[in-house]
Amino acid sequence: MPFEFRYVTDGKGDLWVVTEDEYTYYAEGSPRVAGATVVVRDAYTDEVVVTGSTDSGGTAKFTA
Repeated sequence: MPFEFRYVTDGKGDLWVVTEDEYTYYAEGSPRVAGATVVVRDAYTDEVVVTGSTDSGGTAKFTA
């Protein structure tokens, strides 16, 4: 019998995303990309879990 199984956990954590591109990676001082939109999606359903923008340091922080 065909079936699908998806393991789901209630565990939560923090996610920090650091953004850089070819220009910022190779530029002097390696500045990161500020103001980038970050979208985190469910790997199975493609639903948006959370969205945010990077700060002036190129980092987006998502907690819990």
